[in-house]
Amino acid sequence: MNSPKIKINPQRLDYLLELFYLKKNDVLDKINDRSKNKILLREENVFNEEIKLSVLKQIDKIFQQGLSYYTNPTNIERDENSSIFFRKKIFRTTPTLGDHLRVNAIEKDSHYLNALVKLSSYPLNPTSIDNYTPNEKPEKVAQEIRDKFYPQKNTDNDRSFLKALINKLSEQNIIIFEFIEPWNLKEKSDFDGCFIAPNVIAIKRQQNSLKREIFTLAHELGHYLLKEEYLDKTVVNQISEDKIEKWCNAFAFSFLVGPEKEKQLQRISNFSLENNEIKRISKEQHISRLALSTKLRIDEVISQEQYTNCKKYLEVEYKKIKDRKDKEKAKQKAHGIKRGGAIAKPIRSSLEEDIYRNAFLSGVIDEYEVLKHFRLKDFDKLIYG
Repeated sequence: MNSPKIKINPQRLDYLLELFYLKKNDVLDKINDRSKNKILLREENVFNEEIKLSVLKQIDKIFQQGLSYYTNPTNIERDENSSIFFRKKIFRTTPTLGDHLRVNAIEKDSHYLNALVKLSSYPLNPTSIDNYTPNEKPEKVAQEIRDKFYPQKNTDNDRSFLKALINKLSEQNIIIFEFIEPWNLKEKSDFDGCFIAPNVIAIKRQQNSLKREIFTLAHELGHYLLKEEYLDKTVVNQISEDKIEKWCNAFAFSFLVGPEKEKQLQRISNFSLENNEIKRISKEQHISRLALSTKLRIDEVISQEQYTNCKKYLEVEYKKIKDRKDKEKAKQKAHGIKRGGAIAKPIRSSLEEDIYRNAFLSGVIDEYEVLKHFRLKDFDKLIYG
């Protein structure tokens, strides 16, 4: 049975090509590589005002915009305010297709939140953040803004601290998105965190390394203070020559550790990851021992040989933990025990919840939209507390 033809708006497809840094041949190659039959599509089969529905579905597997996006007759103007990919052409590493898809989804959520703020007249808190530059000492800046951004409530639990930090940043109108990459996602993003001007920070869920996620969030806060947009890969053990990255890492370390604990670290003469003081600081300040040893290596408190040994030690430790978990899974499977659990949900900031709550109570959105966005069963708890 032949696939029916659909009339599309080619300008919208051209817009996506520019947004995703792709050429027509790139799209053709991706579609043809995925094709199960031997018939290869040519440019006129894809980039035309009328194309087969089956081809349109293949196009949307790449861009993931929904079929109605391509049939909408309204043109989209290229606007630097709409995407980081229009404002910034040069990144330290070339963004992957997965990066583009993830950032595009984050930007859509951000634009939608801003629309809800306007439509429901949500009262945003006034912000008074100073402008900072890379010429200022990151340690000094970290201490200046610590009272405003660092959670006051002490907790030994990394997840609770991460949520508290997200909510603390929300008080300054910084929108935080934690995103989750399913194991079976075809096009995965390649970054741990990013800052998107003017006030969006996104971080990837690090279920097996919450301290890494916390450090990434603090690092992206550094980008926010400098107003420097970045897509960041692993930052926790990064010894970078990039001026901005060095600044943000130094800031994140000082912000999380605090001045007193930082002085204690500098005074440790016999550095070892087994050192009780190192373990205590790591636990209390929610910062990994890898981040601690990286910082001490940068400051030349420990040698390169000591740093290399630290990384090897942590790799062995991580492998032991992973092997133990794998054995436990195999044991449960052998005994017919099924591993269940709910689908993972991202942490939602208090600001995001408040904006949706206000929009619902103002009649801007309905109950279904709230339930769908937060994947909730207890609607009343979110809306009425």
